[in-house]
Amino acid sequence: KAWDVGTCGQHVHLSRSAFTKDALAAFVAFVNHGGNEKLVIRLAGRNNSQWANIAPKTIEEATEPCGRYQAVNLQNTATIEVRIFRSSLKLSRILRNLEFCDALARACISGAIVYGDTWGKFAVYLSDKTARYPLLTAWLAENGVTVTPETTLENEAA
Repeated sequence: KAWDVGTCGQHVHLSRSAFTKDALAAFVAFVNHGGNEKLVIRLAGRNNSQWANIAPKTIEEATEPCGRYQAVNLQNTATIEVRIFRSSLKLSRILRNLEFCDALARACISGAIVYGDTWGKFAVYLSDKTARYPLLTAWLAENGVTVTPETTLENEAA
């Protein structure tokens, strides 16, 4: 099964041209934020690894390529590559991962998520988008993140 193989993963490519420098910094920083790491790893299905290093980024580091094997690879000219996800053949898991990338990209591009924001702010952003992101919001609820306009996380990165 794909889930049991440690040498491959699901990589998601997003158009680089959709991102301003600030939106790109917010996206990369969110995935790499120390306060987000536990939940990012749980969502991704694999630990911080040699294939997708998760490490906090300064605002400058969050917009400059620093190696292919980063959680978010910036070395491609036309796309940014999200490398965090464990390989899977489950359609619901694949679609949930795509929902996460789309939702986070849209949140960063719109300015709803900025450099340094965490899951609580992202959950607030998602609060009126549960129909658009049903698998992601259901997964968040199963993992202790309630998606409401007033979200506060008691154990945000649990």
